[in-house]
Amino acid sequence: MTVIFKVNIGQCHFLPLFLLSAVACDSMKQVVTYAEVTTDLHRYFSHSCIILIHTEAGVNGFSAETELVLIQKHLSSRGVPAVTISNSSVHKLAMVRRQAINVLFRGTEDTKRYIKQATEPSTDRNFSIDIWVLFLDAESLLEEFFAGIYIPFDCEFLVAQIEDKYVSLTEVYHIGPARPLQTYRFGTWTARSGLAWRLIGFFRRRYNLQEQLIKVAYVDQKHALTETHNNGSKKITGFFVHVWNTIANFLNMKAVCQRVDTYGSRMENGSWNGIIQMVISNEVHVGVGDFTVTAGRSAVVDCLAPLIISSLNVFIRVPDQSGIVVWGRYVAPFSLGLWVAVATAVCALSFCLWLTAALQAREKKFAATEAMFYVFGTLCQQGQPDSAVCTAVRAVELTSYMTSLVLFAGYSAYLVSSQTVQHTVLPFRSLQGLLEDGSYGLGLAQNSSHLNLFDAETEGLKSIVYKTLISPHKNDMPAGNLEGFTRVCDSRHKYAFMASLYVGQYWAMKLPCHFTTLPDTFYPECLTFVISKNSPYKKLINWNLLRLRESGIQDRIRQEYLPPKPSYVNKSVISVDIISVAPILVVFFGGVVTAVAVLAIEHIVCICLRQLDFFTTPRKSKTFLL
Repeated sequence: MTVIFKVNIGQCHFLPLFLLSAVACDSMKQVVTYAEVTTDLHRYFSHSCIILIHTEAGVNGFSAETELVLIQKHLSSRGVPAVTISNSSVHKLAMVRRQAINVLFRGTEDTKRYIKQATEPSTDRNFSIDIWVLFLDAESLLEEFFAGIYIPFDCEFLVAQIEDKYVSLTEVYHIGPARPLQTYRFGTWTARSGLAWRLIGFFRRRYNLQEQLIKVAYVDQKHALTETHNNGSKKITGFFVHVWNTIANFLNMKAVCQRVDTYGSRMENGSWNGIIQMVISNEVHVGVGDFTVTAGRSAVVDCLAPLIISSLNVFIRVPDQSGIVVWGRYVAPFSLGLWVAVATAVCALSFCLWLTAALQAREKKFAATEAMFYVFGTLCQQGQPDSAVCTAVRAVELTSYMTSLVLFAGYSAYLVSSQTVQHTVLPFRSLQGLLEDGSYGLGLAQNSSHLNLFDAETEGLKSIVYKTLISPHKNDMPAGNLEGFTRVCDSRHKYAFMASLYVGQYWAMKLPCHFTTLPDTFYPECLTFVISKNSPYKKLINWNLLRLRESGIQDRIRQEYLPPKPSYVNKSVISVDIISVAPILVVFFGGVVTAVAVLAIEHIVCICLRQLDFFTTPRKSKTFLL
């Protein structure tokens, strides 16, 4: 059936208004869709604000400025803060201090140029910090639109395409600059239900790097990782490389390893060397090993999640204490005041024993010296041949025995522990003492971050230590930790070496000598991998490192390669030698010699007295009868 409308020529001026209203209605509906989708995305990502980026062309019927004003007004009515900028003002994004959602409304050539310009490494703001939303027509092909545009792997870039009854949201990203575009169906939006998305986290959606080539550099250090050759094949083992291989297997990465001599430190001209310089210049992507996290390194490279929490210490060889007799060790259990109290208690108990025995008729009488030796014998845990009869005397003896039991137990416990647990007497305890001693040299591994701990200081103790002990011997520093601890063990020289505590624990089990740390040289440090600045794989690798730690896999790998966490570096058992008990032996032999000498003197005196008495006593005359 054909319907014919007849229109009066006089009323023809109403036709353009009717068509304009229809176009405006469709445009307004599209504007509302833009605003509602953006509002729901703002709630989902919980970012601070919305940045509306406009191009020259707007929605059919509206100019670009009018379109953005309507969208911004609609967002404000929903309590969503929003600002607008032009697509020619990429540098203004660097002024935004918080994460934002950047919204683009047109798939024009201007939009393509804007995205290319925003993803350039020279841009002040990292492209992946923000969430990006691009509204495209349903007919647009994503592969065609993003041809020649690189979306970093760690960037959340959503393409919203308006269909008949819903809006489809698709994630787009590239695994690498030369890799094809990757897409993932993020979710859908409808006017009735709002935003619907899959309950899969960001890193679980991007777990597969599809054998992306990652260049890795490492230093051959036996405590961290080591390189071995067997029948022409190279094998790298160790805690850090095992952790890296586990992560690489999880993410399906293809790693190419390169051996380097040094970790890298900042030189006097401000440049870097070693692996750090290679990561800065993008010769390699990741440095695998026990890299110490420092402020200087963090400014030029990114450090991943900590693998080991350790400390930086100064190690010296345990001083030889053989032949040193500690005379005060046997009076050290009690303080001077307690010894005076013990002597007072002995005198008081002796007096009480003498007095109570003297007042009792049935009791054996004690001389003052006998009472004194009686109480002293109880202190020495000696029994007595005679038992008391009277209750008063028994009370004094019981008090004496109980007092001696408590004193003897406390004294014996302290003395035994002091004899069995050897306390190392250090020549100094800090860098200040090392500097004042003057007989020790100080070494650090060449081109390590430990060197920057001193050369970066311009004043204070570290600056003096650097100028006095480090700078004059900078060219003679140990090439690695093994050489440094070998110098510490060399008994011909006095040498101190600064290294990580866990490294010292490792070499303490390998080297024949004993070394210990200076108690007041404790600098906390974190050890982990380094990666190029703003690497798109940093967040993904960090997330997987945290998974290894939470699941216990990292601890199991550590137990396989690294020593346990002892409270002391030197845990070897030291037997009690004759020097330790020399004071007891001296007292014993001294008492024997004294007793023999006193006995000899008494014997001589007795003989002399007898002879004197023989000559001085008058003799009776004898009469003989014939």
